[in-house]
Amino acid sequence: MTLLSTLIYGLHFTQFGKRHILTRGMVWPILVNIYLCIMIYMADGALSPYYAALNVMIFGFALLMPWTFREALFLSVSTLIFYLIASYTNHLYIQPLETWSIFFTNLYFISLTSIISTTSSYFIAQNRISDFNLRQ
Repeated sequence: MTLLSTLIYGLHFTQFGKRHILTRGMVWPILVNIYLCIMIYMADGALSPYYAALNVMIFGFALLMPWTFREALFLSVSTLIFYLIASYTNHLYIQPLETWSIFFTNLYFISLTSIISTTSSYFIAQNRISDFNLRQ
């Protein structure tokens, strides 16, 4: 993951990277979320505590990156999908009831973080637009 992050950062200094800045900015968190979900899959699936890192990723990127509502929503939904895939493919469907309980609790927190972060991203973007208009 570090090597891929370095390569994506290196694209920043190329003409291709400067022309496709939005795509490059969205690829990195998606890759990080995919690798986190691979770790979740390899470390007990739905029972893995690594789901908390997904919450940090959603919250951090949605609030720190200057994204629009749709971009933050895309990150949140894709993270939810990756988590569902990682949990389900780790044989969640044949696990006992307490595993399902933990899975739904983790899914609830990821969903709640997504809703809060996406909503916050919307208001932050509106604030940036308002600030820009006032300056102009």
